Amino acid sequence: MILNVGVGGGIFTSVRLNADVVCDIDYPKTRQENFVRCDAHNLPFRDQAFQLAYCHNVLEHVLDPWKAMRELKRVSQRVNIRQDVWWSLASYATPEHYWFQLSRLRFLPYPRTRIGILFSKTLRYVFGKFFADTLHFSVWINIMSRRYEVEL
Repeated sequence: MILNVGVGGGIFTSVRLNADVVCDIDYPKTRQENFVRCDAHNLPFRDQAFQLAYCHNVLEHVLDPWKAMRELKRVSQRVNIRQDVWWSLASYATPEHYWFQLSRLRFLPYPRTRIGILFSKTLRYVFGKFFADTLHFSVWINIMSRRYEVEL
């Protein structure tokens, strides 16, 4: 069994990503048979219920990334965490970030200023209005958003 935590409910269309169970705090735009609404801090699954849990571009959005990682380890034998690098413009496209996630699972508080939030909302509008669900958007994102991955 594979779990995908933080599938992008809310502003993005959810993608199954080859998981048996997908979850997010927001409801996805498209109906998912295997969707569970929950918080990454308190996953409603028994210990070691999954062989693998994916958590891609999620930990910067949670209040306590260390607690979320403990939960992921509790419910899964292996955890794959992927994160965009901090200089990626894509990381500024949403105003819901709490942390800069650096390599080796280090976290710095994300500065929340009115100007930064306005910049984030403007980028989100531009991405959503002009680039969402197009080939150009995905190519641009892949070029601009280098990533690192960690297995726990």
